[in-house]
Order: sequence, then structure tokens, then C-alpha cells
Amino acid sequence: MQRDRRAWQPGAAWICALVVALLLAVPSRGLDLLDPSSGSVLTRVDAQYDSSTWAGSHLTDNDNNTQWLSSNTANDLLYQLNKSGADSAACFGEFRIWNAGSTRSIRTFTLLASDDLALAKDTGILGWKPVPANPAPTGLIDHLHWSQGGRRTAINGQYDASTWAGSHLNDGSLRSQWLNNKNQNTLEYAFDTDWNGSTGDVVNLDEIRLYNYGSSRSVSRFQVLVTQNGTTWSRLPVPGSAAGDPDFNFLLAAEGALLTRVASQYDTTTWAGSNLHDGDDNSIWLSNTANNELDFKFDTDFDGVAGGDGDAADLFHIERIYVRNYGSTRSVRLFQVEVQTKAAVSWSKLEVPRSVAGSPGFNFMLDWEGANLARVNRQYDATTWAGRNLHDGDDNSSWLS
Repeated sequence: MQRDRRAWQPGAAWICALVVALLLAVPSRGLDLLDPSSGSVLTRVDAQYDSSTWAGSHLTDNDNNTQWLSSNTANDLLYQLNKSGADSAACFGEFRIWNAGSTRSIRTFTLLASDDLALAKDTGILGWKPVPANPAPTGLIDHLHWSQGGRRTAINGQYDASTWAGSHLNDGSLRSQWLNNKNQNTLEYAFDTDWNGSTGDVVNLDEIRLYNYGSSRSVSRFQVLVTQNGTTWSRLPVPGSAAGDPDFNFLLAAEGALLTRVASQYDTTTWAGSNLHDGDDNSIWLSNTANNELDFKFDTDFDGVAGGDGDAADLFHIERIYVRNYGSTRSVRLFQVEVQTKAAVSWSKLEVPRSVAGSPGFNFMLDWEGANLARVNRQYDATTWAGRNLHDGDDNSSWLS
């Protein structure tokens, strides 16, 4: 696969009127400026399998029986063109690329041009300008692709900077992959659509598509945020991102849930309480106590003020609650949900399975079912072996007298 062909094209800044005039002057003449006999030079091939059978030089040898095979999925090919005669500009009315082979043929490419001879072997971005196939496209544009001006400015995790680099996300190759060493990720892009070296160009979005490949380690949930000033971010509505969507999850951090208190966590990284609502099934919360309390607030509009702090726009109605646990006997086995409402600021219990007297599994002796341990005649201590451990609902805690 090939990411781009980069060609040195003198006079690329000529206006369309001059280009058309030159083409009309030689209507029957189609020059192959990549032909070596014209004086063009292939100044750089990013990768080739070898320098003989699969050499990059076969690209310009005018033999349809020879092939170039690359050892990379994305490549830079640089040509320096030679246009002899009185005119110093090479103007193109058409460009053709011919591929032979199967899925390993060139699938997508971008033409870049420059009149700076110093860039004859330079595969960077500065100094080059794209040659658009259609200057006024009406179809979908992949703004995150580097050739359209997408510039990845920040990424908070990648396994390495080569095979699994984050830059693969917008290299245009379906054969390259990004692998992260974190459970959650933040990716930031800026736009330089005019290729002048400065990001901050505004793009208009009509549609967003996210393609994932792989198994359960692929991206399963995502949220898109945009900024107009580089400081204030606002969310774009994508499926599942708005309260009321069928799969909207109020407890996800990406949906505005704020975990304000975790009674206990083993550490603040691998086993952190925040792992509970990061949306990743591979991350786990581990507590170092038998019982725990978790408090949440909700800022679903991301304006910095949660519903519990007075923002009425963040208040919502609960239709269902479910707890999904992974692990053995150390997973959450029993739970009780309590809520505060605008009308009733005191905490009140929600009716969930086993929380109402008479329902199967209801245990009158549990402290959160209303049992009050009025007196313990004797206990070894008030912590590890406390009498209250008798009815905390955890089979791992014990009372010792």
C-alpha cells in the first residue's frame, strides 16, 4: 500500500487560466514527465523489498512486467521533474496511476508538489502543497487524514512509536494499526487544510465515521469534542452521547458522570475506583476493604456544574439500573442504590432486586436493609474483627470475640 506520491512540480502556483492556455496550445500532446528519458529523476523511495527484483526504480522503467514491492504499508515516492524548453513550469491536466496485482497494490495516494529543489528528498510536510484531484469536492472528506490537513497534536498512549504508533490512525492505510498501553485514550487533532504550516483552520462537519478493527480490544465507545478557540470544548452528538439515547450510560465518565468519592481503592492507577466508569471492560477496580461506598454526580452537558450542584439541565429520570461484575467471589455481590432528588435532598433508597422486604433474597440482618446492631457484648477490635462485620454482607469479613 502507498500513502502518497510526492512530485516536484515547478510553477505549481500558476493560476488555472495559464494552465488551460498551455493545454489548449498542445491538445494532442500528452507528455509522460515521469519517463526517465524526459530527464525526471526518482530521488527517493521510502521502502523497497530489494534493489533488484522488486526495486523502486521499476516504477519508471517503462516495463509493465516489472514490479515494485515495498516492505512498508505506507511510502513516500519523490520525483524531480525536468521540463526543458522556454517554459519553466510543468502544468498537468491529468495524472494517471496504474497498478498491477492484488490487494497489495497501491490503494490510495496523494500528490504533493513544490518548486523548492531543496525538498527533492524531503518527506516532511513543510514546503509541500497538495495537488487536489477535485478542487471543489462534494462528497465526504476525511479531515483526520494527514493529506487533508489533519494533524494529530496529542495522544496519551501508544505501545511504541513505530509498529503500533498513534500516527497510524491517520496515515490512510488499513493495514497499519494503533495499539495503546492504556485502557482509556484521548486523541487530539488540529487542522492545517491550506498546508501553510499553521493549524487552527476551521472545518465543517456533516458526518463522522469511526472504523475499528480487531476483537474486544478495539474501540467500543467514543466521544467527539470540538473547540473553536482551543480552550472551551463542546461535545458533538454521536450515537449514545445524549441523554435519552438507547445506550446512553449516565455512569460513564465520557457521558458526564463524576465519581466524587470512593471509600476504598487498592491504588489510584491499575486498581483505581475511576476504572469503574471508564467504559473499558479490561480495567478493574479493586478495593482493600470489605465494604465500599461510591458517590456520583452528573454533568451531562459538560458545563462544569453538576445536577447535584444546582444545574437543572443535568437532572434525569432513571429507567433501569444494572451492575455488571467480573471476577470470582471478590466481585460485587450485593448492592444498594440511594439517590438525591431536587425535591428530596436527603438520600433515599431505590427499589432494586433484594432491597424490599418480601422480595426473594431480602436479608433483614443486613445493615443496609435496615438492621441495627444495637449491642455487641464483646469484640477483639473495632476494625478487622469488629462485631459489625457480622451483617456487612461480605463473606470475607469476620467477627472475633
